[in-house]
Amino acid sequence: MTRVVLVNPPYSGLFIRTGRWLRETRAYQNWYPILLGYCCGLLMREGHECLLLDAEADRLDFYQTFKRIYKFKPDWIVVYWGYDSRVNDFMFADKLKCDGFKVVLASPWSYCLSHNQFKRETQISYMTYGEFDHTVLELVSENKSPSEILGLIWKDEKGEVHQNPRRPLCSPEELDRFPFVTKIYKKFLNLYNYRQTSLRYPYIDLYSSRGCPHYRCIYCVFPRSLQGKPSYRCRSIRNVMDELWYIHDFIPEVKQIYFQDDTLTEKRMRDIAQAILDEGLKICWGGECRPEISYETLKLAKESGLRTLQVGYEVPIDRHLKIIEKGTTVKQITEFAENVRKLKLWSSMSLMIFPWMTPDEIRFMIKWAKQMKPTRINLMMAIHYP
Repeated sequence: MTRVVLVNPPYSGLFIRTGRWLRETRAYQNWYPILLGYCCGLLMREGHECLLLDAEADRLDFYQTFKRIYKFKPDWIVVYWGYDSRVNDFMFADKLKCDGFKVVLASPWSYCLSHNQFKRETQISYMTYGEFDHTVLELVSENKSPSEILGLIWKDEKGEVHQNPRRPLCSPEELDRFPFVTKIYKKFLNLYNYRQTSLRYPYIDLYSSRGCPHYRCIYCVFPRSLQGKPSYRCRSIRNVMDELWYIHDFIPEVKQIYFQDDTLTEKRMRDIAQAILDEGLKICWGGECRPEISYETLKLAKESGLRTLQVGYEVPIDRHLKIIEKGTTVKQITEFAENVRKLKLWSSMSLMIFPWMTPDEIRFMIKWAKQMKPTRINLMMAIHYP
């Protein structure tokens, strides 16, 4: 049995590292460390002793975080890092290595980090890429050499960087075998440390699927970095419902459940909503979707307890929707927004400013967004990653 700490490092207490896009927050918002949570559950399933530590959400400083880690006496430490926060995160990880711990860097952001940066910017010898659950499991189990572990980037004794072949994605059957991530949260985390202004407090999140069936949007780093290719995999509806019942029965303080799926497809939303209604489960829930769900499915979902939708409209200009390969039209997204308003759903509208847009186009986008009357608007500037 190996002792493993999985840690979201400290930064400022106001930094969202575990979300889809990294940013400072002025409202103490944060997402759960969901990827670390699933990895932690897998390690525990296989007999390892784990500590999941979210130092950023707990607002711990470096000293307080190190103190908790040292007290646990781990054999391995998994550090979740972000591209924008990597100077801080690598310094944190390097200090742990200097103190004699074995450390692996894990997150989707290795997709953006060159081998030269990995060699130059950190002393750490191991970094995952793609879905990292089973890569971490094989590494900490210590029954293989680094060169044999799929999905691993590693340095040899001379400091040269090697990248092993990509690990196959988890199958739907394997996703069903993962322990419920909400059980992991309940065991290790303080649920009251997590807030999102669009969700009832306290909320909790989980995946019902991994990957994105659309996958073509040119700006979307997160699913692309985890997958490497289009691949949409779903947990069984029975398995998802069992977790929803677990939350209902054993974490009653939760006011809203949020599906962190890359996108809830129309079929997925309909299947989940119908199962909730069929089983008489009384919950409030939400999720992310594309602006192409039909009125009938949205209505069914609302009847089942859907309250919040976070929707990537991106830009209400057909020419730009084609450039970013969104696969939607202005007519389509306008109709969707009107349907959301008719059903009085809590709607968070995400819009993006792209480098080629003119000031007039940006003003038009703002005017259109106001006419759609969403509950909240997120306005983001597209920033280049390597």
